[in-house]
Amino acid sequence: MSRHELAPGRVSSLPRETAILLLVAVAIGWGTAWPVTKAILQDVPPLWTTVLRSAIGTATLFTIAVGRGGLTIPERGDTPVVLNVALLHMVAFAGLVSLGLQFVSAGRSVVLGYTTPLWVTLGARIFLGERLTQARTIGIGVGIVGVLLLFNPSAFVWHDHAALLGNLLILLGALCWTASILHVRAHRWISSPFDLVP
Repeated sequence: MSRHELAPGRVSSLPRETAILLLVAVAIGWGTAWPVTKAILQDVPPLWTTVLRSAIGTATLFTIAVGRGGLTIPERGDTPVVLNVALLHMVAFAGLVSLGLQFVSAGRSVVLGYTTPLWVTLGARIFLGERLTQARTIGIGVGIVGVLLLFNPSAFVWHDHAALLGNLLILLGALCWTASILHVRAHRWISSPFDLVP
């Protein structure tokens, strides 16, 4: 679950060194996930790639949850958001990215896939009534300029229908993840989100 998906008041403090190590681990994990997925797609169909990723992640999270005694069955009030995260983030985002990666380079895919924070900030303003502060507005502007520089629309082959489809699939995946995050942010949790992840 990303930082955007944590419920307000549920973030615990960590020692600085531990937080930095975790940040480095996440950066390496996320950074290598895209090229690894691209390589796997050479031999495994996209949806099976998503199934394998999800199965490995689920087994790992169940093991962690059982080990710490925190495996929780969702309460009725948490069930909609658990289903939302499962369907929009774990299935739709991962599946659409796997499909799109067949036609798009891993580098370009990462740029499009991680535009999610931009859409979350805008969506939070529109749907959750969050203030669009000056800092957030500047952040969105810098983010969009950064995406345009990295994506480089002038170098894109717009008449290549496969590449266009691949890019659209990944962008659609980012929007599915955005919808999931907005639901999580609006939700009032009964159980701990971490205990419900498996």
